Amino acid sequence: MSNNYLPLDHNSLFFDQIKNLLDFNQQISITDDAREKIITCRTYLDNKIKDVGTLYY
Repeated sequence: MSNNYLPLDHNSLFFDQIKNLLDFNQQISITDDAREKIITCRTYLDNKIKDVGTLYY
């Protein structure tokens, strides 16, 4: 496994980066900003799922 980390942030990933990630079992890291956005989205989805009568598109 590679000791290199691929940072996941607001920048787009290129095909070569994803290929290296898979080929070399590279680890990823996310920025604090990205982590906060993930948590916010997860909380939103969890709350929406609790509303049984709501339609989702």
